[in-house]
Amino acid sequence: MSNNNYIVDASNVQKTYRSNQNEVSALRGVDLQIKRGEMVAVMGPSGCGKTTLLNCLSGLDTIDGGEVLLEGESIHDMPDRKRTELRRSRMGFVFQSYNLLPVLTSVQNVELPLIIGGAPRREARDQAKRMLGLVDLGNRLDHRPMELSGGEQQRVAIARALVTTPAIVWADEPTGNLDSERSGEIMNLLIQLNKAHDQAIIMVTHDDVIGRQAHRIVRMRDGQIESDEEL
Repeated sequence: MSNNNYIVDASNVQKTYRSNQNEVSALRGVDLQIKRGEMVAVMGPSGCGKTTLLNCLSGLDTIDGGEVLLEGESIHDMPDRKRTELRRSRMGFVFQSYNLLPVLTSVQNVELPLIIGGAPRREARDQAKRMLGLVDLGNRLDHRPMELSGGEQQRVAIARALVTTPAIVWADEPTGNLDSERSGEIMNLLIQLNKAHDQAIIMVTHDDVIGRQAHRIVRMRDGQIESDEEL
């Protein structure tokens, strides 16, 4: 029975990677519930399953056991097309590597998810400009990624992730490539947007300073949740 207070409700999630004769248990029976509007930092040593958890909860990767409910629906029972549509309309993704298209300008990168979703071009352009203004890049609309600093590229990536007003934002090491000052700026931005739009933000980070700005820290070890601390 799903609890409507939870936007993410995962129970006994298991994931094993197999190659040749090797098996690696990346997730070993993970239970995790996340409320609407909650910011959760997932932390732990390299190889403990943090990114795998993000990928499995968001439906980017399949699971081998257990269940993941997003807004009360089992994501891994959905047909591929519906799962893709759910990711497009209800989720935003922020990656350490930015994943911006190098041939597109900032505003073109940000408007792309809206255009793919069928929004009229003028409306998509207006929303993209507004979002870039929110992340303090209104003066960088026509710059391509190579003309921007790392911090600016990450802000473009965040604007692109949030332009569809998703219910859930998945962020994998969003400050990993940035110095402490730029990291602080990105976290302040995520906190501000989290409060303004009541979005759940699930963020993988290795940085304790970043993690402690979330509402909760979930610590992982060896594919399992070791502790779950409210801040």
